Amino acid sequence: MINTDRAGALLILCFSLGYALLIQEITLLDGAPTGLTARSMPTFIAGLAILISLWLLLQPGTRQAARPFAGLNWLLGALFCLLMSLYGFGLRPLGFLLSTFLFLAGGFFLLGERRGWLLATVALSVTGVFWLLLSAVLGVYLPLLPPGLAP
Repeated sequence: MINTDRAGALLILCFSLGYALLIQEITLLDGAPTGLTARSMPTFIAGLAILISLWLLLQPGTRQAARPFAGLNWLLGALFCLLMSLYGFGLRPLGFLLSTFLFLAGGFFLLGERRGWLLATVALSVTGVFWLLLSAVLGVYLPLLPPGLAP
């Protein structure tokens, strides 16, 4: 019997199989190390999604509640979607540091954290570590400050 869990798992399975096929179109650099390539992480993600969706499809069926979406906080979900959109639009004009800090602080605030010092400390430290990982470890260039303030 198809219920919403199985329908979702089937949809994710189809998407993951298509994604796995498209991974083969990623071009590899000549002379690149053979251990980790541009296909490694997408292949892992596709494989994991396929395994999880197959596991969900093979689970024994359960009766669905009459109202499966009752009790969900739709307002909070909509506010997070708005916050993510504002983050995407503000990334270029505000720079990575300020926009990511504001995004994390806003998210923590929406989740109920009201202590300003903790909110600011965690948001700033996570932003700094994330920028350091992206720039120093992965070599991804991200402008730290807005275009007018950058040296």
